[in-house]
Amino acid sequence: MKIQDYAIEKEEAAKKYYENFSGCSKNPGIKKIFNMLAEEEQKHCDILKNIDKYDGMEKETGLLENATELLISSLKTNKESLCNSENLEVYEKAIEMEHESIRIYENAFSETDDPKAKKAFRFLADQEIKHKSLIENIIEFITKPKRTVEDAEFARLDPEN
Repeated sequence: MKIQDYAIEKEEAAKKYYENFSGCSKNPGIKKIFNMLAEEEQKHCDILKNIDKYDGMEKETGLLENATELLISSLKTNKESLCNSENLEVYEKAIEMEHESIRIYENAFSETDDPKAKKAFRFLADQEIKHKSLIENIIEFITKPKRTVEDAEFARLDPEN
């Protein structure tokens, strides 16, 4: 099996995973973020299917910039807990999938001599790094209240204040 075929299978599986979680989520911010991730995975499939024509002119989507705003606004309007064990498992599996994709693209980048393929694999690896970082930041964002005590009572004890 060619690396491209394997990568396409992985991208399609990630797309389906993100679509499924988005469909199950009641939180509008998470729903939107995972829909956007699914759309990006579809774009990755399209690049891989046409790698011999890749020109390196992909546009950034703004997914990372919009994610924090989506989460904050959805927490204000929707009281569903984003931090339960089921959701954390979904996020952790997503990180594993993204990590695997990064590995695939970085290996493919180093193994090919085709300049267009090299450019495509580097772009795809960079995109998956951003996806992984985004999901890690979602976990950080939603678990922070459970991990820290940021209360006015304790803030006054901080020597830097």
